[in-house]
Amino acid sequence: MMNGGPVAWSAVLGKTICCSTAEAEVMAAVSAAKEALHLKLLLGELGVEQKDLVIQEDNQACIAQAKGGLRHIRKAKHYSVALRFLQRLVLNGDIGFEYCDTNSQLADLFTKPLDEQKFNHFAKQIIYDSGADPNHSMYAYLTKA
Repeated sequence: MMNGGPVAWSAVLGKTICCSTAEAEVMAAVSAAKEALHLKLLLGELGVEQKDLVIQEDNQACIAQAKGGLRHIRKAKHYSVALRFLQRLVLNGDIGFEYCDTNSQLADLFTKPLDEQKFNHFAKQIIYDSGADPNHSMYAYLTKA
């Protein structure tokens, strides 16, 4: 998110088979971290100063593994390289993690099928409407049946 709106998102089929939810979340966090760092460097080149990068994660195991320092995690043998990369970014202060409850995970708007109530809730959070006529807002356009 930047200035109240989403900047980048993706939903892709993983290139590897993950043996656990934590592994899948670590792989997604690595992808998000790489893209966020790239965008931060790009904005820096344009003279736009950015705050700390924070990844909102809804998986406690992923957060614990990433914040655990550069230590070996026995169960992470299939994704240890990705995890070490993430751990190094956290130790260096390049990125941070923040727990986000699953019901508040804004990224679900772009990556999961949602019921109407959840869709409307998330859509209102990301769509900029500066007080324009509600019938002409982007929200009204997206939520038309």
